[in-house]
Amino acid sequence: MVRKNTFIIRRMIAAFLSVLLLLPALSTYAENPETPEIDPLPEDYQNIASTKFIINVVGGKLIIDIRYKAISGGSFSNGSVTVVKTNGLDRGQIKKWSGLSSSTNVFSFYDNSITLISGGKYQVTLMITVTAGGVSENIVAIRTITCP
Repeated sequence: MVRKNTFIIRRMIAAFLSVLLLLPALSTYAENPETPEIDPLPEDYQNIASTKFIINVVGGKLIIDIRYKAISGGSFSNGSVTVVKTNGLDRGQIKKWSGLSSSTNVFSFYDNSITLISGGKYQVTLMITVTAGGVSENIVAIRTITCP
């Protein structure tokens, strides 16, 4: 009888530890820690006043939230956002939006239409030209994320 109780207790402890170890893998991250919420302002971009480039995975969907603000009188043109899967046999471009622009000094982009594969690594790239005061600058920003 003692041997049977010991076996049951061992199984309960093993089950508890298994659940404890699986909790991080089962949770959906509100935000990937690899991705900063706000870009630092690069010193070589004189036309950019502020930036935000966030990517998240929520419910298996890729959330892309971009907001760049130029200095007063600025505008954005020739923009593109590209999503690429960077690992596995099915690596390659998933989706690309091109011809993005804003005649005001604020450029915003949001999308939540892409379903990701668990364990997949993805790269989101923003390329856009900002013009202010007769000076044009090409902006390139890249974020990476792994789908849990």
